[in-house]
Amino acid sequence: MTSIVGEEGLGRAVYNFLWHRWYINPVYYRIFVYGTLSVAGALKNTVELGFFDRISGAVAQASIDISKEGQSVDLGIVDGWINGTANLGRKFSSTVKRIQTGVPQEYVIVFALGLFALIVVVLFFLT
Repeated sequence: MTSIVGEEGLGRAVYNFLWHRWYINPVYYRIFVYGTLSVAGALKNTVELGFFDRISGAVAQASIDISKEGQSVDLGIVDGWINGTANLGRKFSSTVKRIQTGVPQEYVIVFALGLFALIVVVLFFLT
């Protein structure tokens, strides 16, 4: 084949161009593969190493600080409210426990007094 084309000249240049598939692979690699790798490397250096790695410690510390504040709110306000409600219920229960004697005659007297107070309120204050 070299005798038809020759070792030099336009024929050899056209032959080499066609033989190397129009240099599509080197052009493809130069533009897409190596270009993509260089852009990825630049992004890694600027965005990941330059930005995210620098702020990751600050973000982690901020997250810990927010969690500690949330814990103090939970322990101070929410648990305080719940425990206060439980203590109030316990005190009310202990007060009511003293009222309950187990003697039915006392219960009837308290019921009659309550009914009398209700009748007085209805007759004198609601009419």
